[in-house]
Amino acid sequence: MPIVLGINTKSVFPIPIGVEEAAGLERKGWPVRVGVPFPQGKVKKGTRLIVYSPEGKPVVTQTHLMDTWPDGSVRWVLVEFQADVPANGHVFYQVKPIDGGPDWGVLAAGQGDAIKIDAGEGGLRMNIPTRGDGALFGMCGKDDIWWSTE
Repeated sequence: MPIVLGINTKSVFPIPIGVEEAAGLERKGWPVRVGVPFPQGKVKKGTRLIVYSPEGKPVVTQTHLMDTWPDGSVRWVLVEFQADVPANGHVFYQVKPIDGGPDWGVLAAGQGDAIKIDAGEGGLRMNIPTRGDGALFGMCGKDDIWWSTE
């Protein structure tokens, strides 16, 4: 699926990401991965980015800093999200910085002999043991979690 990326160096945001479907199949939640370049000095390291749908709604977004300029500003960021694209159609998503959005903090972290997952108020909260009885040792297939009994 071709991806079109456009950057206006005068005002960096929003960054349009065009996603095209040419095989004649409607795509729902289609994975998109794109490298986004930034002009030197325009985006500070640590800036949180999010993708917005063509309807302007925030989309679950994963980003990874790939490179910085000599001044420490962001040069390349890998952006991943899931797109909905009509058959033989194209849509434009937008990358923008999160201004005053929620600080999700650390959702999963090692804590002693367990992994603590905390998605906040009203969300999933659990401790997964990494040793002893009930330790999680792998996942097999969709929704199947295997636990050790040693």
